[in-house]
Amino acid sequence: MKPDIWQEIKKCDELFFGGDPTQVPTTLAVHKKLKALHPKSFHYKTEKDGRLIGWSIAYPTTVQLMNRFLKGEINERQLFQLTKPGDAGAVHVLSVTVLPKYRGQGHAKSLLREIVQAVTNNKKEIPLFYWTLREKGERLAQRVAKSLGAKAYPFILPLLC
Repeated sequence: MKPDIWQEIKKCDELFFGGDPTQVPTTLAVHKKLKALHPKSFHYKTEKDGRLIGWSIAYPTTVQLMNRFLKGEINERQLFQLTKPGDAGAVHVLSVTVLPKYRGQGHAKSLLREIVQAVTNNKKEIPLFYWTLREKGERLAQRVAKSLGAKAYPFILPLLC
């Protein structure tokens, strides 16, 4: 990944999450572990001139860890720390972000579909889980999961954005 792309993503994440200790930080160490969990765990789209449109991050984990996360027993950072290379059975969709200028053009749908297909190696019926801030994101995740033959499990955060 180009360093300037990573820096732009890091800047956006820091503005949004503000150093929340329960979230996975946007660091090079995290990027390295994501690649160890699955080589295609990180996906981004750019304009032809290189300007960032959006990105998606997902990685394989276990159904046991997924269930602990969905029950609130562990937070997102702990889930990431407990997941090891070779874990499989479920996919955590960590992020699908499209910059405001590009929203409403189908980029989120394609970013989500592409990352899930890559991380599941196109296998069907692998459960996906994620958190969402908006109902629109929830509907998108459910539609994409259904089109891929997967079951989607939301963890909806009580935030107003």
